[in-house]
Amino acid sequence: MKKKLFIILLILSVSISFVYSGDYKTELTKYVAIGDSLTAGYQSGGLVSEFQKYSYPNILSTQLGITDFQQPLISSPGIPAVMQLQSLSPVSFYTPSGTGIPLNLNLQRPYDNLAIPGATLYSSLYPPKTSSNPFYQIILRGLGNVITQASLLKPKLITFWLGNNEILGGVLSGKVIEGVTVFPVGTYSILLDQAMAALSATKAKIVIMNIPKTTDIPFVNTLSIYITNPTTGELIKDTNGNPITYIGPNGPMTNGWYITLKAIPYITAGYGIPAALGGNGQPLPDTVTLSPSEIEKLDKMVEDYNKVIKNTAKKYNAILMDVNSLFSIITKDGYKIGGVTFTTNFITGGLFSYDGVHLNSLGYAIIANKIIEKINETLEYNIPLYSYKDLFEKGNPTIAPIKTTNFRVLKNN
Repeated sequence: MKKKLFIILLILSVSISFVYSGDYKTELTKYVAIGDSLTAGYQSGGLVSEFQKYSYPNILSTQLGITDFQQPLISSPGIPAVMQLQSLSPVSFYTPSGTGIPLNLNLQRPYDNLAIPGATLYSSLYPPKTSSNPFYQIILRGLGNVITQASLLKPKLITFWLGNNEILGGVLSGKVIEGVTVFPVGTYSILLDQAMAALSATKAKIVIMNIPKTTDIPFVNTLSIYITNPTTGELIKDTNGNPITYIGPNGPMTNGWYITLKAIPYITAGYGIPAALGGNGQPLPDTVTLSPSEIEKLDKMVEDYNKVIKNTAKKYNAILMDVNSLFSIITKDGYKIGGVTFTTNFITGGLFSYDGVHLNSLGYAIIANKIIEKINETLEYNIPLYSYKDLFEKGNPTIAPIKTTNFRVLKNN
């Protein structure tokens, strides 16, 4: 009798284990994404359906087997119109005329991807009644704030990635002023607890993502402080053989300063370049540079935000997705797919779109796969990973050109 009972219990345990490890299709039947432009699938300065299909939430929903995942789709050329590459040498872009329009504005329920480009955690909880940002109206449509709409959908899985814009404001403006261009971490902590408490009430499984370091994005780390010869690309040196740096708000730049991509028109016009080298001798404005002290403040803010996110994830039993570490690793070592190493380098790296802030389709696909890996690891599911070959077979304008020999390899991975 004991032997029969042992066999029955063994069979039951194996059966239960088998069902659980592959039960995502019955347990994760409704997925909702909450976030900002990075979650919306924003690329190259705009939101457009061509790229929205490669948002990491849309990729994740497809891998989950969800057939009705609704996003606020925007027609070409996008809102705003997305940037187009005009020339690689020198690098230049153009923006098409016109603007896109919402394609499914009359959806009779909240969108499953509730990410709002430009949103902060505060504005997701307390959306502005009037705003120059059209996405609040396009996405929320008067149906309540993001958290309320997400709860109405009765999700089984939620991904949550808000906090980027709270810090990015200081980067884009070139001025790090707490309470003005960057959002105080203490207030963010209170709001995050409020949001997570409401979302936890849905009983959904929650994946919360932290904030990457600001110097890991091409918008910040592309331009060197050293002046080069535009013809040869060689460093220009003084009579003592020392490389000459651009003129910043406080004089010649030193190590630790950063010049953002917003400085390109100024440099083209001669700002930051000594008159002896053909420039106008005027300093680059403070709005397109970041000083060592500002970088230190930004790094500290990212660290503090991520501590809050980690503690909040633990409090509400959410799965923590460490995007910060992922970005740091990719920035340092690149990311290999099919023997090809992709990097965060502007234009040539193949992971970021033309605005230098937002990922491209491949970058978002990597995020989706890392989320899947984290869910599988934590919950013992076997959600299949997205195959990158779709991107390379169909082509994607923001993925850097690839050698023909490597392209064949990539198509099979």
